Parts: sequence; C-alpha cells; structure tokens
Amino acid sequence: MGKLQLVKYNFKDIVEYEKGMTEYETLNQYLNKAKAVLIVSGEAVGCIDLTKIQRSDVIEAGDTLLVYLPEPELCVYKINHDQSKLYDLDNTYFIEEGKMVNEAYAAAEKTLSGQPWIWEFYHKLSRMPGRS
Repeated sequence: MGKLQLVKYNFKDIVEYEKGMTEYETLNQYLNKAKAVLIVSGEAVGCIDLTKIQRSDVIEAGDTLLVYLPEPELCVYKINHDQSKLYDLDNTYFIEEGKMVNEAYAAAEKTLSGQPWIWEFYHKLSRMPGRS
C-alpha cells in the first residue's frame, strides 16, 4: 500500500524574479537588477498515505469492516516546465541567461509553495466529507 490520490489541482501563475547583475554589491547599487518574468503552470496533488493506517484503525463489526483513514495531505507540488513559459527577460547584460532562467524557476517553486491558494487547497483537503 502507498498513497491514494484524492484530487489534482492544476494551476497557472505569474512569477517575477529579480537578481543583482554582478557579484559586487557596491556595483549593483548603480545598475538595474536583472529580471525574469515567468508564466508558470503546474499541479498540486492531495492524497491519503495508506501506510499510516494502524491496526487499531481497522474495526470489524459483524459483516462490516470500518477503517479510519489518516488525514489527507499535500503529496505533490510541482511546476510543469513544458507548459510554463518565459515571458520576459530584462537587463541580463552581465548574467548568463540560461542560469538566470533556471534560478527564476527555482525561486518560482519556492514562492508558489507559500502562496495562499496552496494552503487553501490543503485546508479543503482536510475538510473533505467524512473528516471530523
């Protein structure tokens, strides 16, 4: 037994990433920051981890078997790079553009995981029918 997928939520969001153009803070004060704007698509999956079921969670009552399931959880949260797009790249004169885009996607993943909608999704999972 493993994880039982309950729901999959597809999302799309716009993320802006900024970075100093050089390694030198003093020089960065006088230069505009390098900026990448991404249109990010991905998915969040809610599931129940069936490995958390204990023997005490299974009750036999005559011809009926009652199983208390663990709380639903956010199992997978990922960005789909095939469906995501780089919208704009600006002021990258001193920066390798490929590296800047990779850093922007990494920052997007961190940023989006803290967005209010992801926690709203999680709370909807915990209020699914049959949950107390």
